[in-house]
Amino acid sequence: MKRFIQLSILLFIFFTFMDAAAQYAAIEGNIKDTDSIKALANVTVYLENSNFSTSTNGSGYYIINNVPAGEYKLVASNIGYYSIKKNISLAKNDTLRQDFVMKEKIVSMPVVSVTGG
Repeated sequence: MKRFIQLSILLFIFFTFMDAAAQYAAIEGNIKDTDSIKALANVTVYLENSNFSTSTNGSGYYIINNVPAGEYKLVASNIGYYSIKKNISLAKNDTLRQDFVMKEKIVSMPVVSVTGG
């Protein structure tokens, strides 16, 4: 019985330490259009060269949770807009606020002439 109690205490300390060592950060923010200042929905937000990604909701809000502390490149990308890349640094237990204002990309098409014969 004494051995069981010692093992239980040891396991409790081990898992408590492991939980404290595995502390993560989060990134959140809002994304808006440059001209209209309206929130942009469905913008893809991700950390380059990682598996961390999300999309903005209908209010332009995004959050990426459980990111290990470190240096990253945060990218916001949406069809019809210029992508934005931002170098960020995350500390343990940190919540970084990073808002973006995206500029619309004007795509011009070459002129096509159709003639009948």
